[in-house]
Amino acid sequence: MKMIATMETEISLLKGREVDQKNKASGYETLLRDGIPLNEHFLALKNKFNNEKDTLTKHQTALKDEIHI
Repeated sequence: MKMIATMETEISLLKGREVDQKNKASGYETLLRDGIPLNEHFLALKNKFNNEKDTLTKHQTALKDEIHI
């Protein structure tokens, strides 16, 4: 009985990994299918990251200033 439960758990984990891999692959296919060069996608992601990082840094600084007051 314990072995069956272990095998069922392994099967569900493998199915989850398969779904994750398919989702990741479809994301890459989307990037390639739209006809926009990959470097443009990477630049857009880099800009988005930098913007979010700046926003969070400003928020963090404001919270630190608020704590000091």
